[in-house]
Amino acid sequence: MNIDDKRGMVMLQNTKAQKKTYALKKMADFKSKIITNSIIGLELEIGDKNVWFKLIGDLNAYNLLAVYGAACLLGEDQEMVLLKLSSLTGANGRFELIKPGSKFTAIVDYAHTPDALKNVLETKTACMLAKEKDIILVAGKGHENYQEIKGVKYPFDDKEVLERMLKMFAN
Repeated sequence: MNIDDKRGMVMLQNTKAQKKTYALKKMADFKSKIITNSIIGLELEIGDKNVWFKLIGDLNAYNLLAVYGAACLLGEDQEMVLLKLSSLTGANGRFELIKPGSKFTAIVDYAHTPDALKNVLETKTACMLAKEKDIILVAGKGHENYQEIKGVKYPFDDKEVLERMLKMFAN
């Protein structure tokens, strides 16, 4: 149970099962500390090891720690668990970094509201205006490679369109 989550103890209050905790901020059975949290990855101190992960963000730090704790409780080798976790990549279209030789960073992420899709379609502009060290976030359909209009599916892949735009405006 994530002891940093104020609702965590409430969820477990009536269980008779053995309880184990994990946390980034409080003392817990499985404790981790974020060393680096950047656009390209996450470095965590887990136990006496610093480990680099391809996933990013606090949410992924908690998820990685939960999996690590569960695997350790199941008797898995701690170093092997960390090695396997460090090789994980995120799901297609979920805060996915796209950077084929461009001067700026581009990210595709799933967005499912009409307003979010409108903003995605206006991104061809973002690629033209982006300067070095800018970040372009395409909050579109993410992992889905089609657009459905009135029950008809049309090919449309945010990642593919973004990569094409990046190549076009990379110079």
